[in-house]
Amino acid sequence: MDVYAFLDRERGEVERQIRLAVAETEPAPLIRSQGPFPIRRGTTLHVRLQFADLVLENPEDIILWAGGQGNAAFRVNAPEALPPGQRIGLITVSWGGCVQVARVPIQVQVTPTPSPSNDPIIHHLQRIQRAFASYAHEDKSAVASRIQGMHKVLPGLDVFWDVVSLRSGDDWETRLWQEIPSRDVFYLFWSRNASKSSWVEKEWRCALETRGLAFIDPIPLESPDVAKPPEELRKKHFNDWHLAYQTPVS
Repeated sequence: MDVYAFLDRERGEVERQIRLAVAETEPAPLIRSQGPFPIRRGTTLHVRLQFADLVLENPEDIILWAGGQGNAAFRVNAPEALPPGQRIGLITVSWGGCVQVARVPIQVQVTPTPSPSNDPIIHHLQRIQRAFASYAHEDKSAVASRIQGMHKVLPGLDVFWDVVSLRSGDDWETRLWQEIPSRDVFYLFWSRNASKSSWVEKEWRCALETRGLAFIDPIPLESPDVAKPPEELRKKHFNDWHLAYQTPVS
């Protein structure tokens, strides 16, 4: 399975190259495209593929978006004992390894022998446009620098994050149950401070209960060795703590 990034005007050329790369003995490739959406040139995009029942030799690849063409490639295998049927997967595109900018749910059909019916069905791409940022108030300066970086990569990104003053009022707890589920993604800025914050816990539990685990995108400010993630969120990628490349957390 290949994921390509390209300029909209190069769509025809990319499709031509894909068809040329497929051997004549193989089924014709099914090509689906989604977008466009703005990404700043020079951005490193991390593409992650997830399937619950299929085996991935490498679940993550990188595209350096320089304004031309780039692709991420994945080899997907079905275990011999896996029964035929549809399998649901998810492609996530992230900046910096953690910050989601897009997600695409996909569906493939597993059959006993290769056939054109194995083509993936790609659902609508969800571009990340509106985000909720959850963080401890002690980390506000570190979070501000990262959100500034997000806006450089995704100029149109709407991040709801300046909520420290709102938390002091009793009405905020009611409002977060309205605000959080309305967003495209829940950015959880994780640190020792966040792990001790009752408000951060209320927010990520609200996100988990209303939208599920896939909705939560951890952005570690410290290594998980010193800021252990909550048990309910351990399946998420807290190990990408290299995002703390600018501002140390005090």
